[in-house]
Parts: sequence; structure tokens; C-alpha cells
Amino acid sequence: MIRSISKMRKSILIKNRIKLKDMKKLLLISSLLILFQCVKGNDDFNNGYNPSEKLVLKDVSYGELPRQKFNAYLPANRNKNTKAIILIHGGGWKSGDKSDFDLFASAFADSAIAAFAINYRYANTNDRVSYVEILKDIDKAISCIIDSSVTFSFNPKQICLLGHSAGAHLALLYTFRDNKKGVVNKVVSLAGPTDLTDPQLLNISGINDLVNTLVGNDLDKREDASPINYAGEIPTYLYHGKADEVVPSQQSVKFFEKISSRNPRNRCAIIEGCGHGFDLAEFIKILNETVAFVKE
Repeated sequence: MIRSISKMRKSILIKNRIKLKDMKKLLLISSLLILFQCVKGNDDFNNGYNPSEKLVLKDVSYGELPRQKFNAYLPANRNKNTKAIILIHGGGWKSGDKSDFDLFASAFADSAIAAFAINYRYANTNDRVSYVEILKDIDKAISCIIDSSVTFSFNPKQICLLGHSAGAHLALLYTFRDNKKGVVNKVVSLAGPTDLTDPQLLNISGINDLVNTLVGNDLDKREDASPINYAGEIPTYLYHGKADEVVPSQQSVKFFEKISSRNPRNRCAIIEGCGHGFDLAEFIKILNETVAFVKE
């Protein structure tokens, strides 16, 4: 009987040890999941990356929601000194996709810059997604990308934001309003709205409805969501087509007038004969100038 009890005790101890080992394993796995939360869902993440090779990663998660993903375009021969740029797509704050920047992002990678194109939640009054929630997505994406700097091999202290149209508005607004940690040290705007209270902008067909979806009809909120009210000293490049019929070029001109004296590196290019988009020649010019700007 005593032997039987002794055997039972040993059996219980062995089982408890096994459970303890299992718990330690679970805790380790849990810690790893937390550590790599921002890149979960990407099959290649744990395979190890060769920094000597160019690498493209699609649909890397920075959060749990479907739109909280980014694409990474990592240059060959990258290292801890490699500069980075984060691209924010346009689409009136309620459409568009990170894939819109595939060509641009790949070109940056070919120029030895780590490029990240991010998605964010669309503005939607029913789901209560306003500019506040979108900026939180951008902040979360930036934090995730920075936290992955060792894995991706780039310098997390040298971040430039670039956006087109609504994405340019978000890039400017985040840089000057929400960049609390100072991780963004440069910004490039392509045809971005800067003043959401400007009648010249709001009188364009469909724009007022888009702004209402993003901000609402409250004047204070429209001012709060206008980059022109937060102009600072961070180096800024502005590009805008003079013939733009979607976002008037005056939006960039007015913003530049406010920031021009704050930093001698600021630049505003109003392109003759160009509309809301940019043709190949303009695309190459903007790319080359932005590459030099990021690498300064």
C-alpha cells in the first residue's frame, strides 16, 4: 500500500513537472507572439532574411483588423544605417490601397531605401472611423515598422513619410500634429489638401462630402484636421500640379507660405500642365529628388 502511494506521488510529481514544462513553453510561445504581433500572418517572417538580397513582403499585419497591413520593400545590402520611407495611399480617405505604391516603393528599394506602403481603415460614419482613428492606424503601423527595424535591417531614427492626395493630407497631419515621439523627421506631399475649411477646396464637386465623412461638419474639427494649423520646422517637400482640378494647387502654396521661413530645406514645386496625377517624367523627377531628400 505504501509503495502504491509512493508510486502515485511520483506519478503526480512527474505529471506536474510535465505541466510546468508545458506552461513554460506556452509562456515562451506567448511572449514570442507578443514580440512578433505586428508581423503575424506573414509566412516568411520567421524564416530569416538575408540583408544582402532585395526582399518584398506583402500583407504584413500591424494590427488585428483587415485593413491594418503593410507591404515592405527592402533593398539589397541593407544595414542599420539604411534610411526608410513610409508611403500612405490616397483615395479620398475612403478608398485606395497600399498596392497603389508598388512601383514607387520598389523604385525606392532599388535606390537603397527601405520602403513601407501602409493601409489604414477607411473613413466611415457608420463605423465611426474618422481622421482620429485613421491617424491611430498610421501611428500603430509606424510603431510596428520601427519595432521591426532589427529584423528588416534599417535605421528606425530616419523615417520619412510620403503620401498622395488624401494620403498626403494624412502624412502632413501626422508629421506636424501627431508625431509626438519625433520619429518622423521628413515629409513629402503629392497633391495633398492642407486646409479642410478652404471654400476653394470644398466647392469642388464631391470634396465636401468626403470631408464630412472624414471629419464631420463641425468647423473646430475641420480646423483640427487641417495640417496648415500645425506647420512646424520638419523638412517638407510639396509637389502639386497647377492644373489639379481635384485638390487646388493653392492648398500646397498656402502651406508652403506658412512653413517656408521655418526651414531653409523646405521646397514647393508647382508643376505646369500637371493635374492631380503625375506622368512618368514627373514621377522620375519626384522619385530622384525624394531619394536625395531621404538620404540627406
